Amino acid sequence: MNIIFDSVNYGFILAIIMGFLLLLIAIITAIAPDLLGEEINRKLSILNIPIIGVIFSLFGIGKLPLIFLLGIYPFIIGIIGLTGNLICLLWLNINPSLPIPYLTVRFIGLFSTIIFIDIVGNLRQILRTHTVQLIPERLIGIEGEVSRILANDILEVSVYDEIGRFSLHVFCLPHSPAIDIDFHIGNKVYLVDFLEPNYYSVVKLNSIDHLKLNNSHSTHDHLLNPKEN
Repeated sequence: MNIIFDSVNYGFILAIIMGFLLLLIAIITAIAPDLLGEEINRKLSILNIPIIGVIFSLFGIGKLPLIFLLGIYPFIIGIIGLTGNLICLLWLNINPSLPIPYLTVRFIGLFSTIIFIDIVGNLRQILRTHTVQLIPERLIGIEGEVSRILANDILEVSVYDEIGRFSLHVFCLPHSPAIDIDFHIGNKVYLVDFLEPNYYSVVKLNSIDHLKLNNSHSTHDHLLNPKEN
């Protein structure tokens, strides 16, 4: 048992503890995703830089919230590193401080962590898409932010459902009666209606079009429930 706490393992043990605490913080604060800045789940601008963006993406930036990445890396590398050191000490009778086992253990830990993050990031995308397909009408009336502008005036909008506690991307088109349809990345929008297949119509938040919609809804409610004089 004492060999686990050998000085050669101190770094990995510290990494496990630090990673666990960061993951614990990430899980607790995920109860309110807005505290993590994940309510719009925007793509980081640094990922658009050639080469640098590819390297950052390789290490999981943009796939998971940063606070989760900061916990996952030390936690998994620490566990694999500690396990590798114990295998070297107990079974192979090799000093894990030698260059070959030293580098091998760390490479395996880093590679395994990257693979794990990639799998979790892909599962996150699948679950997000599945959620949209299950409850499309639920998003009507939710606010969002334009994250990308695609061809044919199609907008990719990041939205956050406070009730269901999930953030996702949806495809949108400008609301047909809207006047202000000059959208830019970062514009706040309001989802007006669900369009087939799997599109939403949007107007700019707090714009003239948005105010008109609110006024028309208020007028409609007044006609349905007139006040008694």
